[in-house]
Amino acid sequence: MPLCRLWKLIMTRKDSPAALYIHIPFCVQKCSYCDFYSLEAWDSSCLQSYVDALTGEIRLRCHEWGERCFASIFFGGGTPSLLNTAQIATILDSIYRYYRVHPQAEITIEANPATLGRQKLRGYCYAGVNRISLGVQSFFDDELLLLGRIHSAQDVYKTFDMLRQAGIDNINLDLIYGLPNQSMGRWLANLRKAIELKPEHISAYLLQLEASTPMGQQVQHKELALPDDELLLQMYHQTRNLLQESNYFQYEISNFALTGRTCQHNIFYWKAYDYLGLGVGAVSKLGGIRRLNQAAIEQYIKKVEQHELPPQTLLESMDEHEQLADAIIMGLRMVEGINRQELYHRFGLDPYSRYEKEIDECINRELLLQDGDMLRLTEKGYFLSNEVFYRFLP
Repeated sequence: MPLCRLWKLIMTRKDSPAALYIHIPFCVQKCSYCDFYSLEAWDSSCLQSYVDALTGEIRLRCHEWGERCFASIFFGGGTPSLLNTAQIATILDSIYRYYRVHPQAEITIEANPATLGRQKLRGYCYAGVNRISLGVQSFFDDELLLLGRIHSAQDVYKTFDMLRQAGIDNINLDLIYGLPNQSMGRWLANLRKAIELKPEHISAYLLQLEASTPMGQQVQHKELALPDDELLLQMYHQTRNLLQESNYFQYEISNFALTGRTCQHNIFYWKAYDYLGLGVGAVSKLGGIRRLNQAAIEQYIKKVEQHELPPQTLLESMDEHEQLADAIIMGLRMVEGINRQELYHRFGLDPYSRYEKEIDECINRELLLQDGDMLRLTEKGYFLSNEVFYRFLP
């Protein structure tokens, strides 16, 4: 059964499904643009201690989620593909032991092209992994060097061939545009190289820099120059046009897929449904409560070894109005937009009545389009989406 049909079927169940995210915070080398929680200093014993702690947290948290059925499992990072096959299998075995997992669940591992081998990949597949998200970012070695990536362009081609030979038929390629001094020609060349490989899914993200990152510091000190807004807008429109001409339909601001190959895990986030985050630095959402596992790996491991839940920070405790706003902001990221009746059914609030002024302003500025009960971003609104989203913030 295609995953798109699976999604429609399981959403009708009384015990609505959820997504499960596992954070693996280890990297060979931290990228110059990355502000995610990750660690460079680790060894095999550290990896194993962390995996042991993860299986402990899996057991400790199962009571919170009862009979919820997980339709998606996603290993993110960091670099999850640093884990060996036995470690991935151990984590998945624990999940299946303590939780309900749909038999056709999408199970994804983010991977760096320099960290996968044939034996490891075979083990991942045997453990149940059925989707690989490959962190390509660029097909040019000078751009990869600028980004601080540990792989080469040649590694990408070798790894992609290896994935196909292993029978993986659901591959995503992550790309980043808007790099310092990047031209339109160079970006389109990247995009064409990705299309030539014929993956099932392509994510094309605009570079977003935090001031605390090494690259962010270089831009602040004028050592590097980012493309201007006009060029970035042109890059975005050319991305949409080229991918759609190549049969990759856009279903979210930065995500494109062949028919039936949308990323089910991310759809849980964009639809503002519940998700369980496991591991240090992971976020969970259950109802209106959003919590963060604190980013301190030694404390995380120690607490779980003592059979205690790892320390958490309460990020949000949302009432119905705040949950509605969250669902609007996340849902408008999707090309299909939001459905008035669906949100009213979920939260008992009419988004049009609650935000009539804000919606009308965005429609008048041609940032939003209303079609019956559906509300979605216009083509103009895709690139200016933050100008829409902030209007719904509590």
